[in-house]
Amino acid sequence: MWHPDDFVFVPGRTPLTSLKFLVFISIVHFIMTCSLEMLMANRTKPINVRRIQRYNNLLIGIYSGVTLYIFYLSKLWKFIDIYFVILNKTPVLMHFRWRHQTTSSVVLASLLGDVSYEWATIVSNSLLHTFTYPHFAGVWNAYPILLVLGAWQLIVGLSLSIYGITVGCDGSFYAKLWGLLIYITYTIGYLNKYFHLVDRLRHFISTSRHASKTL
Repeated sequence: MWHPDDFVFVPGRTPLTSLKFLVFISIVHFIMTCSLEMLMANRTKPINVRRIQRYNNLLIGIYSGVTLYIFYLSKLWKFIDIYFVILNKTPVLMHFRWRHQTTSSVVLASLLGDVSYEWATIVSNSLLHTFTYPHFAGVWNAYPILLVLGAWQLIVGLSLSIYGITVGCDGSFYAKLWGLLIYITYTIGYLNKYFHLVDRLRHFISTSRHASKTL
């Protein structure tokens, strides 16, 4: 009889963990996203999938709460979430699109690269999603909690990535560098989403250029 303790992660042999598969599924997801957006752009009314979306969000929340190779699979499962958003004709924010497109690559890079400190970001991300998806499913209003947990996850991810590269923690340097670069983009997206940082910066640059031309 098989026991969970018998599980051994073998890069490329454990199902869905090869680099070829990740590239393939990422391309398929990108094509699906663009195709659905083109389809819905020609429709005047959304396709009513809100009930299914709520159940899906609730299941992802429960899944994130009870599981910490399984965490990686949840990143692939989340691809479905963005399809529901598009079918509902809800605008897809770039930050939301980018996170769904890239998180699986960060997780798989950490698995293949044996990054030693990734468990902390896994716990932080699982905790965040335990509240996030029930929130979007309409089970509870956890917006203030999401704001705090989102910031906490980014602080943990950025701090450990910088520390791991600087000190030389175990794991592939390129996997750690990839994680750091992606966390930086997530941080920019987070700051712009909640504090409109990029929008304010663009406005400041535009205003400065206009002022310099009038002088």
